[in-house]
Amino acid sequence: MSLGDVSALDSSAESGGGGSLPADDVFDILSNPRRRYILHYLKRHEDRRVGFRELVEGVAAWENDTTVEQLGSDERKRVYTALRQSHLDRMDNVGVVDYDADADEVALTEQAREVELYLERVPERDIPWSEYYLGLSGVAAALVSA
Repeated sequence: MSLGDVSALDSSAESGGGGSLPADDVFDILSNPRRRYILHYLKRHEDRRVGFRELVEGVAAWENDTTVEQLGSDERKRVYTALRQSHLDRMDNVGVVDYDADADEVALTEQAREVELYLERVPERDIPWSEYYLGLSGVAAALVSA
């Protein structure tokens, strides 16, 4: 992919072409570990709207590498404050989550699927697609030159 291709992708995304999120918004959302935890938690419960306190406890437990039952009030409060004052509003404004502050409920939107593409991880013993295509290109080049 050339620099021109990247520029075209960025301008297409920023113009809202095809209902896509701008690349800057996607990277901004994913730049914070707490927002990634929010996305992971909501993905696990995408069949329903999640209560705000449930989300706070889930994120706090992951951040502190503990269970919900073992969380302290300070750990909950730090996450509660950050989600309430900044993270959920930012994610709602971008359109990744639907945050209803009055009902204290959060849910993923359809646009969250675009962000999820960036969160996919390669299993430990699997080959990343980029290496697969690089190897395939090498084999094709060898066959052509033979």
